Amino acid sequence: MGIIGQEANRGQLDMAALNAATGVFWAQFLQSRANPSATAKLFCEVFRIGDSEQSADEGARLILSGAKTTTSSLLWEYDKQGKPLPLVGSLSILEDGRGKPSVL
Repeated sequence: MGIIGQEANRGQLDMAALNAATGVFWAQFLQSRANPSATAKLFCEVFRIGDSEQSADEGARLILSGAKTTTSSLLWEYDKQGKPLPLVGSLSILEDGRGKPSVL
């Protein structure tokens, strides 16, 4: 899928796929925006850092403290999962190791 094709997939968040805490977090964020519909179209994904509860907690802690300022993913992971690539301006939610939303 090319970048142009991916644009159509942005913002198609399945609220039923979110855990309850992350759904509330996203809904509250949208309510705080001047144009919630336009903002919702920027949604990309919910993710955790690492491969364990402990590494996800540590990654979230480092991001919240400002010690970690970037993240990255492998292209093949997006292809394998059929997920659109993030684009400039995309919004993602980072969860800790227990699935609690930490930051947008």
